[in-house]
Amino acid sequence: MVAKPPKRKSSNIVPINEQGRPTTYLSFMILKTMFGRKSGSRDLYKYLCDLSPTQFEHFVAEHFNRMGFNVQLTGPTSFKDGGVDLVAIPKRRTVGSCLLAIQVKHHQRSLKTGRDAVDRLLAWKDSHFRIGILVTNTGFTRDARWIACRPNNRPFIRLRDFEDLTRWVRKDYWCRKNWREIPRKINLAPGSTVSIPSPKFLSLFNSDFLVKS
Repeated sequence: MVAKPPKRKSSNIVPINEQGRPTTYLSFMILKTMFGRKSGSRDLYKYLCDLSPTQFEHFVAEHFNRMGFNVQLTGPTSFKDGGVDLVAIPKRRTVGSCLLAIQVKHHQRSLKTGRDAVDRLLAWKDSHFRIGILVTNTGFTRDARWIACRPNNRPFIRLRDFEDLTRWVRKDYWCRKNWREIPRKINLAPGSTVSIPSPKFLSLFNSDFLVKS
């Protein structure tokens, strides 16, 4: 009787193509598998830390593409980009469409993104960009969060960290936390308050369906 060869253990390594970009289908299937285990969050954290800065930029760009944006990389990670790594605009453009400036900060381990990165992105406030998004694979220092939450900066800048990336990997793009900077109500004048309409979404295993209110 011929012995059967031992089964190969599945790998969590995501294939990277010649452009330094994670192979889309395999990467999302493997990342999805990670969340089937108790160690899923730790596996994802290690996976993101082990990416190169260029690969992480492509990872972020892929998710913005899945959220409905056309995304343009400004150049290599070593290129002087003025604090903007990705430029994004909605695929379906209407009178309300606007340009997004996205800065991507990658760290090898537990180092957090500081205020200097926030300041660089804030330099684009009152420009062609109407929203600035700073994405990191770890977290932000207290000082970085403080300056981003200032009343004159909050309408422009949005911080997204590892906790947000875990939702993106799960394709949970449409939960309230993803647009948490948008207020539920706005005071137009003394005694005059208007509620901001909330979208209603229909999720069938993924968040690809939008139902208009």
